[in-house]
Amino acid sequence: MASRLSWLCLFTFATVAPVQAQDGSAHVRPPRGVRAAALDGQITLDGRLDEPAWALAEAATGFIQQQPKEGEPATQRSEVRFLFNHDALYVGARLYDDRGGAGVVSRLVRRDGSANADELTITLDTFHDHLGQTVFKINP
Repeated sequence: MASRLSWLCLFTFATVAPVQAQDGSAHVRPPRGVRAAALDGQITLDGRLDEPAWALAEAATGFIQQQPKEGEPATQRSEVRFLFNHDALYVGARLYDDRGGAGVVSRLVRRDGSANADELTITLDTFHDHLGQTVFKINP
């Protein structure tokens, strides 16, 4: 009986101690957000973002990298704006590169494949449960 109790204590200590040593702050960032602006009128889906509605929408900026240095500030400036109306959510992005078009990496891949290239990913938590996601990705 004492042997079982010793093993139980050892197992409990061995599994609880590492958990207590973790403070959970390794990848915790404060939540960020941006508000979508209501679209009054029409926009043309031409990639130009020259309609007045885009200028009224708040710009999401200050992005972080996923690769190659996860969590570090992005090396290039990006601005993403959101508009909505009764029918749709519109996403407009200006993604800058210091080298212009020469700095953009684009590769064709099969659906759901990894392009290992520049891309814009929009992830929506439509149920606000921090569990499920709807993900849209686009690359140049």
